[in-house]
Amino acid sequence: MKKTICIILSLVLLLSCISTVSFEASAAPATLAVKDHNYTLVDENAKLALYIDKNSGDFAIVNQKTGTAWYTTPTDWETDMIAQGTTRDELTSKMTVKYLTESYSTPTIESNEASVITERQGKDWILTFFFKGTSTNFTIPVKLSLKSDYLEVELLIDKIKELGSSRVLYVQLFHGFGAAGLNDQGYILVPDGSGSLMEFNRGVLNSYEFGAEGEGNFYAPNPTEVADQSYFTNWNEPLRLPVYGMVKNGEAYLNVIESGAAVSELRAYISRYKNSYNSAFTCINVRDTQSRRSSTGTGGKGSYYTDELPENYISRLYLLDGADANYIGMAKQYRQFLIETTGMDAVKESVSNTLNITLYGAVKKAMHFLGIPYTGVDDLTTYKEAEALIDRLKADNVDKAYINYLGWAPGGLETTMSTEFSANKKLGNKKALQSLIDKANSIENYYLSFDVDMQAFYGGTSEIKKFRDSAYGLDSSPVTIFKSRVSAAGSLDKNSIAYQLIHPGHMLGYAEEFIANASEWEVKSFSFNSIGDTLYCAYNLLDVSTRDESAASMTSIYKAASEKAGESGIVSTKGGNGYAASYVDNIVEAPVYGSRNNISLQEVPFYHIVFRGYVNLAATPMNLDSEQDDLILKMAETGMSLYYLLMDDESTSFQDTEFTSSYACELDDHYDDMIASYNRLKPLYNAVGSSQIDNYQIISEDVKITTFSNGAKVYVNYGDAETTVNGVKIGAKDFTVVGGANA
Repeated sequence: MKKTICIILSLVLLLSCISTVSFEASAAPATLAVKDHNYTLVDENAKLALYIDKNSGDFAIVNQKTGTAWYTTPTDWETDMIAQGTTRDELTSKMTVKYLTESYSTPTIESNEASVITERQGKDWILTFFFKGTSTNFTIPVKLSLKSDYLEVELLIDKIKELGSSRVLYVQLFHGFGAAGLNDQGYILVPDGSGSLMEFNRGVLNSYEFGAEGEGNFYAPNPTEVADQSYFTNWNEPLRLPVYGMVKNGEAYLNVIESGAAVSELRAYISRYKNSYNSAFTCINVRDTQSRRSSTGTGGKGSYYTDELPENYISRLYLLDGADANYIGMAKQYRQFLIETTGMDAVKESVSNTLNITLYGAVKKAMHFLGIPYTGVDDLTTYKEAEALIDRLKADNVDKAYINYLGWAPGGLETTMSTEFSANKKLGNKKALQSLIDKANSIENYYLSFDVDMQAFYGGTSEIKKFRDSAYGLDSSPVTIFKSRVSAAGSLDKNSIAYQLIHPGHMLGYAEEFIANASEWEVKSFSFNSIGDTLYCAYNLLDVSTRDESAASMTSIYKAASEKAGESGIVSTKGGNGYAASYVDNIVEAPVYGSRNNISLQEVPFYHIVFRGYVNLAATPMNLDSEQDDLILKMAETGMSLYYLLMDDESTSFQDTEFTSSYACELDDHYDDMIASYNRLKPLYNAVGSSQIDNYQIISEDVKITTFSNGAKVYVNYGDAETTVNGVKIGAKDFTVVGGANA
């Protein structure tokens, strides 16, 4: 009897366990009810469920916590009264493909005109789109992989098959994913500069599209796509980070581009542009082209194109809800992604909140000897003057300082890159250079680096050969860069001194040699400003380097420098593109503002939330800013460091040089203001320390509140009148710090 009871109890317990497991495994319904679709559950976990319509190639990802589904195409597209013709066809399309025909035309085709095969490979799902037509004969596969907390989407570029004469140029992938309609509430996060928000359904005359004319390129446009050009003509803030997202009706998704960002562009639309939906998606450039030019400089027939394809595009789709369903939650999710994938670590306490100074060393300019004109080198800040500045800063109680020497080597600001570490005789001898290095090394929390431009190629040397080391365009000629003229709306200044670009694949070897040679002088910190700010590829006939490969090379440079710097030095860069930002200690001219254009009017500190506490972020040069009062408030709001571009010589020294835009840099003109600004921010720095940004509130157009992870709250008032918020008084054009390390 007891044995029978035990058996029965065991069966009951077993059935109970089976019931529990079955319930958890079937938390998501087997199908989703959507008109004209057959969405079937193909994979799930505790957080997400993946559904695929195997007939159309559409998919949906469901948040298991809330039950909300995000679809690749709008489920109510038939009710759209705005879209007409081809724009209506796009509503149900999974991808738009642009291709180059044998006659050099570049039409586009929608996936609606393709057949699709859906197949399972292990736990992954492959959607293969077959385009068959008069001028199209190619297949494009996409892989979906459900991970523990995100969906991985991979465009299998290495598996694209081009069976005819046409060549795939770009793919707009899942451009309807998560699209929000006219009655939905929310915004699209755009990572331009510090970050901006595109509010849904916001009617702005002639402003419905983001990403046109190159402004959507992650890491800015590629300067080697067209030779003899300038790439300094985009007035919008660049997209430094390969990420974007959408908040819709209290929930959100974040798309993080893990691979292929360097060849991708962001497109985003506000409703009523082409249809009734607000949307954001990625356009992946599979193949670069360059227009042929005739001998007269006019457009010739056809295009050059490359068959060197980039690595596969891979993105992560995260779903966010509750308190994380906003741009702050997106920034924290992206931060966590960087910590897990790049090893990004907390910023060194000694470099956090430093005073950043770049010193101009020397510059080439027109000179005369006995009435005979020649080009000589004029000193701007000698080694002894730089050493004197360090003593002066220390005497004025500047606790932390980072000084980067620019134009310190022979040739000054237009020197051709060299791996040697040698003194510029115009600035001083070897003894003076070594004395400067020793001075910086002897002071705690002071850092000194000597910037090396790994990109600008002004002329050949015994090490650097013009035709061997230059980056080439698709037309098989070295890419020539001219500066643009701000006074002429960015047009090229053909009278400026042009330079070529060093082949990206050659940079790492040169950088490693320079790091080794500088280390022999006891240089402990390193700066590579240009490579963190500008990214390009090379189409040399036997030595192609795609943009993704170039980004990887530049990341390797920062890793090599960091390994050599160790705990006693730091690594710095300029701009802070995503492939560089998580590998350095310091970024000068880090994003401060968003683009502030009509379509993405609300700027937010997305970039700062991601990196504050992990990288020291220095703002744009204070002495070159026309709105210094607002800039210092922005630094208080985001916890950024002060930055100055200075030289010991007079500002007129740049007259008749290629650097006339660097006005107002004379040290004596700005030193007192610099110390005063540093002392004004010092109590704030002491309060927030090296903590992260935990929350950000926009109280009004003038008043913002930033909460840091150590409890400090910074209240900033951009208005012209004193105000009080939450019982905290904030002066006009001022800030107030509450709590934190000094509480």
